[in-house]
Amino acid sequence: MKDLKRAADYVKDFEILIFDMGKTFMYGGDRFDESQDYEASYRWLGGERLDNKTLHYLFHYIYDSFLAITRNPLYYDNVPTIRDFLEADSKFINYDSNEKDLLERVFAHHECGSVPGECREILLKLSNTHRLGIISNVWCYSKYFTGRLKTNKVYDLFDIVLFSSDYGSVKPSPKLFNKAAEHFGKIPCEIVYIGDNYKRDIIGSKNAGMKSILVRNGANDKVTGDVKPDFEIEHIRELI
Repeated sequence: MKDLKRAADYVKDFEILIFDMGKTFMYGGDRFDESQDYEASYRWLGGERLDNKTLHYLFHYIYDSFLAITRNPLYYDNVPTIRDFLEADSKFINYDSNEKDLLERVFAHHECGSVPGECREILLKLSNTHRLGIISNVWCYSKYFTGRLKTNKVYDLFDIVLFSSDYGSVKPSPKLFNKAAEHFGKIPCEIVYIGDNYKRDIIGSKNAGMKSILVRNGANDKVTGDVKPDFEIEHIRELI
């Protein structure tokens, strides 16, 4: 209870809170493990040409390729979208535009999560006392995620929403953090960034000069370097 009170009191001193999305307030995304039924998603969206074995191969190939790209510092500010990748990679040369549309939509369906009701209520309460923003690494075009945020009735709570796929940059690059600070007209140290990934969210925001809160909920939240978050919490409910 002490940590909960301290974190909630800490953010009261700041006007602006910027959130990561996946596993910070949106859950159930990035579904690319071996158990996924890509064929069901593909058929549901109208696909007919490809079989289950081919779909599993293609989606794991796309996922593994993007994982390697986005983990390479040389590409932090030069990241393609999924559609750019489909247009350029030789494995997809025989797929027409409609089939690439389907593949992109299936990938987006598995990349997107949903905002639980509790998180929606927390964000609503915070929006009454703070200006809110989002900086999130996503691989598909942002329209898929914008649509999900609108469906989950949280999109309008945010002053600014910055998705990496719109700018060709991924956290921990400072590009999106700087853009957010410029939007709010604040120096970075007046902003708190909240996310679950130590390398992407904490190192990225701290190197940009922001304050940071780490949401501890997975394999990527371990503090392994000299850069420390200002607070660590288990869930965003600790902010209210």
